[in-house]
Amino acid sequence: MGPEELRAPQPQHDLLSAMPLTEEDGLWQLDGPALFAAVLAQRHRLPVEDLAARFHWQLAQGFAALAVRAAGTTGVRVVGLSGGVMQNALLARLLPLLLAAHGLTPLCQQEVPPGDGGIALGQAAWAQACLRAGLPTELE
Repeated sequence: MGPEELRAPQPQHDLLSAMPLTEEDGLWQLDGPALFAAVLAQRHRLPVEDLAARFHWQLAQGFAALAVRAAGTTGVRVVGLSGGVMQNALLARLLPLLLAAHGLTPLCQQEVPPGDGGIALGQAAWAQACLRAGLPTELE
């Protein structure tokens, strides 16, 4: 699926007008319960595939909003996309597009898997660097 095939749901069909963000102790986060409540409220009115598409679209919008907020605070305009979330094919396609639309530069994994496989490779690379540097290989 290419970017031209990724069309956003029409705004009048969004589950929420905007993905709510909450702030607690200086940490911004998505209001997941609000999104899940919106999905549950529509579960008898919309086909499952429509609900799933709208859920993912709004989740991606929320992640992008968090990145835009962080970029505004820190000035950092490059966003690394990795971890288990990026194993979700739809989010892995939507997020880079949304971030780029906000003037941010998304970095996506190309040769290493974004989840546990990438972590394991990083751990092996770190161990190799420690061995080459003559650092202890066991914790004391």
